[in-house]
Amino acid sequence: LFSLLGVLFYLPPLGAMSSWLKVGILMSMYTLSPASPPLQSPALLARSSKSGPIREEAPFYNLTFVTWNLAMCSPTVKDCAFLKECAEDSSILVLGFQEVEDLKPRRSEGRKSRLLRRRLQTVLSSTHSAVSMTTHGSTQLIVYVRKDQMRLIRREEIQTWAITCGVGNVVQNKGALGIAMKVNGESLVCITAHLAAHQHKVKARNEDYKRIVKQSEKILLNSLSGNSRARARDPRCTGLFGADCVVFGGDLNYRLDLSREEVGLCLGADSELGYSDLCDYDQLTKARASGAAFALFQEGPVLFPPTFKFDKGTDNYDSSKKRRVPAWTDRILYTPSEAAELVDYRSVAQARRSDHRPVVATFKIGKTQVKRS
Repeated sequence: LFSLLGVLFYLPPLGAMSSWLKVGILMSMYTLSPASPPLQSPALLARSSKSGPIREEAPFYNLTFVTWNLAMCSPTVKDCAFLKECAEDSSILVLGFQEVEDLKPRRSEGRKSRLLRRRLQTVLSSTHSAVSMTTHGSTQLIVYVRKDQMRLIRREEIQTWAITCGVGNVVQNKGALGIAMKVNGESLVCITAHLAAHQHKVKARNEDYKRIVKQSEKILLNSLSGNSRARARDPRCTGLFGADCVVFGGDLNYRLDLSREEVGLCLGADSELGYSDLCDYDQLTKARASGAAFALFQEGPVLFPPTFKFDKGTDNYDSSKKRRVPAWTDRILYTPSEAAELVDYRSVAQARRSDHRPVVATFKIGKTQVKRS
């Protein structure tokens, strides 16, 4: 525009006609190219809107929760390769391991635990950093955050705890580890657990769950400020522990109330329909329906094969004399929340080192805030 103006005013003089020509061209330019309206900020536009509530989406991020019973078998780098795939699309990785080591008394960290950390370092260190690692008996809970998104979490606000559920609530072969943290403004609680084993111990598993929830609630309430404590105890608050979202996963050890032959027939169908039929006999599904355990939680569709018990290193279910009934012992559940959406729930078939298969759940975390105009 300024270049054209310069050309106009440096035209050779043509008398009075030249002046009128310049004015005419300038008026045409104004008519054809009116000035753009002044830019307005999003806040100003929101205030001037008359369409009612304004929905503003806060930044979302992905959280991936993994549960993996290692059966005291150190995983190879190849076994851990799926963790790298999980990390590619996740801001936060929560890893719950069971049976990392035996329960032999030790003065320092065991060899298998050190080897596991080295494997995780090899697979994840290029993109993620560990912000928390806790151990209780043979169970571990490790949290990784993307290096370029460390601002999402404040380490000083992280709280961890352990609960024992073994014999007499003293032996640490069974129990849970928990972590509470604020992530981008959302309060998040993650628990990994190893509940009572064996087919007939349904009541013991339910009692383990109740103990873990009760003790976790007590620990968290004691650490909350007055306002947060009142919110958590408010019966109108639907969030467990007063958190925006709770994820509970682990080797929960619930079995199928069927014989090996009956399960084999359903698995032989090799379809999701077969899994659906089996879920009707799943002890965890029954416990949730009756309110005996996990009544406040929900689970994604189980569209993967039973995760236990395999002959180690193979895709074959238990071929020993015991011929244990295949079951979905390894599960991940979560509380319904506006702050969390399940986007993936699966097992990992290629990790064959253990007699369990790892299970992965990925969540989209964040809220859509509504503001009045």
